[in-house]
Amino acid sequence: SSTVGLYFTRSILSKVNIFGYSNNGLPGIEILGLGGKGRSLKEKFIYLFRSQNRTIPLKRYVLVIEGLESVKKLLWEDLRWLELPIYLLLCSLCKFIPIKKLDNCLAVGKVDIDGHITTLILDLKHDNLFLNNHILFSRYIGKISDSLLKEQKEIPLEEIFLDFPLHKFSYEV
Repeated sequence: SSTVGLYFTRSILSKVNIFGYSNNGLPGIEILGLGGKGRSLKEKFIYLFRSQNRTIPLKRYVLVIEGLESVKKLLWEDLRWLELPIYLLLCSLCKFIPIKKLDNCLAVGKVDIDGHITTLILDLKHDNLFLNNHILFSRYIGKISDSLLKEQKEIPLEEIFLDFPLHKFSYEV
């Protein structure tokens, strides 16, 4: 499965492809492409699953973030916008959420240790950034302003995480 994530550096929008798979190898979670930051993200997700009484199926999960410039040059706060798409992909591979295919989906957001998820409301100003950066997608996981709703389909986070009562959501413009 795969999805598209975005991160911001100095108000420049950049796209990354995120893909992953599971198999019956040695059980565990690997997050590749984030350097040492992948380990802390993996531990955060494991903690969130445990705090919501979710048992991760005994499989090997590999998540790959492709398209980052140099991870060492990026600030952690910029990379945090990739947490939601990575988390969604992992939840999908573990069959914790109803979405099986995240292809052509765009997700942007941060996931806090208490389960709070912050994402963007897409509006016309973001549309120009997408066009200028050649970012194409057909579905957005989050909220879309009425002016863009005709062109893109939104998938509300509240519906995806219906079975995760600890998750709270906030939206930024």
